[in-house]
Amino acid sequence: MADRLSQLQLCIDQLLDILFAGLSYVDSHHEVVPLEAGDPIMEDPDHKAADPEEFTESIQELSRDIIIKVRQVLTIVDTLPGVGVSEAEQMQKLHELKLQLKSAQENKLLAIEEKEQLSVRLNNLILQVADGLVNAQ
Repeated sequence: MADRLSQLQLCIDQLLDILFAGLSYVDSHHEVVPLEAGDPIMEDPDHKAADPEEFTESIQELSRDIIIKVRQVLTIVDTLPGVGVSEAEQMQKLHELKLQLKSAQENKLLAIEEKEQLSVRLNNLILQVADGLVNAQ
C-alpha cells in the first residue's frame, strides 16, 4: 500500500475529479431560469435540461460522493505524523531516528566486515581441503 502522502494526494485528486464532474453536470443539465423576475427566459437549442427529479437525485449523489471523499481526506490528514505533536517533540523524534539510523549503519558495516572475514576464512579452508585432497592422491 502507498504511503500516507501518496494516499492523500490520490484522494485529493479524486475529490477534484468529483467536484469537476459535479460542476460539469450542473452546467450542462441545469434548468434555465431568469436572473430577475421580469427577464425573459433565454432558449438554447443545444441545452438539454435534465428532468427536475433526475437532476435532484444526481446532485444528491454527487453531494454524497463529495462528503465521503472529504471524510477520507480528513481521515488521512488525521493520521499524518506530526498532527497534534509540537515542533520540539518532532525534533526530538527526528534526533532519535537519526541515532537509530547511525547505529543501524554501524551494525551494517560491522556485519559486512564480518562477512568479508568469514569469506576469506572459508576460502582458506576450501583451499586447505583441496590441497589435502591433491596431496592424498
